[in-house]
Amino acid sequence: MTDNYEITNQASQYFMAGYNCSQSSFGALANKIDLDTSTALKIAAPFGGGISQNGSVCGAVSGALMALGYHFGNDRPNRSSKYRNYEIGSQFLQEFTERFGDVICPKLLGLDIRKPDELQQARDQDLFHSLCSQFVIGAVEIAVKIIDAKEK
Repeated sequence: MTDNYEITNQASQYFMAGYNCSQSSFGALANKIDLDTSTALKIAAPFGGGISQNGSVCGAVSGALMALGYHFGNDRPNRSSKYRNYEIGSQFLQEFTERFGDVICPKLLGLDIRKPDELQQARDQDLFHSLCSQFVIGAVEIAVKIIDAKEK
């Protein structure tokens, strides 16, 4: 298992190397949750850009929630586990929203990347690197905090 600084650093490195926001958060959290990194990167591939560049839930959020689900989730029907996971997910969403203002790409970026002209504006303003990298790091920090707190 890697320490928490290394995890956030890895998330940033993945993102700067060209992985999408979801791959960067889920891939970096993979070691923390004992999941093969390659598997995490593949699973998260279509979730970038607000789920396949559709401007929905931020990919960094999706990736972190996948990591929390993998770590705390159930693989058989279990009512108490289901509701515990909803509670964990809600806690994550609340903390991310408190920190960044929302979990939806257009609200986070101030542009709707589903619209070609606004997608180009986001690229021209380098928002994917200047803002999205912060969302990736923040999502990972929040997920790590939740994992550590629930492990105690």
